[in-house]
Amino acid sequence: MKPTKRKVIGTVLIVAAVLVAVASFVPRTLVSGRVSGREVMGRMASLFAPARYRSDGKTATVQLGSQTSQITADQVELSGGRIVKIPANCKKVELLATRGDVRVLFDGQEQK
Repeated sequence: MKPTKRKVIGTVLIVAAVLVAVASFVPRTLVSGRVSGREVMGRMASLFAPARYRSDGKTATVQLGSQTSQITADQVELSGGRIVKIPANCKKVELLATRGDVRVLFDGQEQK
């Protein structure tokens, strides 16, 4: 007996809804502080990898898993040596750890 198309679609939609509900409860690790008046946040979706924030107020070191980034008043230096300049009018720097890489956002906008 073949399942009807309606039953297959219904099952897929139920599974998708359950996955979305479960994903909303995935623990996230968050570290934050301030560097030269700017808010600095680091986020990752894992409780098992370390997330650390160290700062003297002028510079910060953010470790998200195995990735360590340095933040100063005007730039972010990522683990691989890549340097991203911080726009002058930026109020918030976010570092997002994703699959062994770190994405940088300034005021919610991703930088390439």
